[in-house]
Amino acid sequence: WTHSDDGATLPADGIPGRDELALQWYDRYLKGERTGIERAPRVEQYRLEGSSPSHFVASSVWPLPGLHPLDLYLSGQRSGSASSLNDGTLEPRRRTDRSEDSLPYNPAGTPCTRATFQWGNEATVSNEASSTAPCEGDQRVDELQDLTYTTAPLTKPLTIDGPINLHLVARSPQRANTTFSVTVCDVAPDGRSTAITGGWLVASLRATERSPLTMSVHGRPLRVYHPFTEASEQQPPSTPTAYDIEIFPTFATFQPGHRLRVDIGTGQIPHV
Repeated sequence: WTHSDDGATLPADGIPGRDELALQWYDRYLKGERTGIERAPRVEQYRLEGSSPSHFVASSVWPLPGLHPLDLYLSGQRSGSASSLNDGTLEPRRRTDRSEDSLPYNPAGTPCTRATFQWGNEATVSNEASSTAPCEGDQRVDELQDLTYTTAPLTKPLTIDGPINLHLVARSPQRANTTFSVTVCDVAPDGRSTAITGGWLVASLRATERSPLTMSVHGRPLRVYHPFTEASEQQPPSTPTAYDIEIFPTFATFQPGHRLRVDIGTGQIPHV
């Protein structure tokens, strides 16, 4: 329950506390009592609001109705907002140039990320996306060794709800079995970069296949499925190759003046 402070955010927004929810469920489905839990909304999401208070949103479906896929393209143009290996931009239109950015292979990464708290021994410590703990709430130290791609400051709120796919084209002259590490961040006007969600992929396990978990709209993948089996393993080629990297779904609103950023690295301690 890393994102909502071990349940301490409940009760809130008409949702009972976590223990009460559990008792309602067990009393209904194990003891046959009429607790009303079956009338609860099918989906209750905790929306990260950046500089505004976060809260729960109830819905009968997921993702929320009325949303549409958003395509953003990696560009070599400088954003002027990041201290990284490249300081690229995320843009709504694809550029025709064929520029590429180089990323040194660093499988260790840096422990100065939210992953240390979420996946390491510190995972039991209460923390939330708005945390001010060093490294946990600011991605900028880690970004020094990453490729970053950042939008222009937003002029209106942008809400992301659901799965994210990064379609990355990369090549390794040494055919290295690189681990791609991806982080999606909310960048505040003061430059603070807060990790919202992320994804990872080993180059040799890039194969995808259709499954009940696959999601796409008009042929554009929103969530891919990697079988991660020995039979699906492929040696990374030295030529440009497409990698579809599944990023954990999230529910977040990026406020006006903030930026959306994608970090791409080759390792992350301790998660991978």
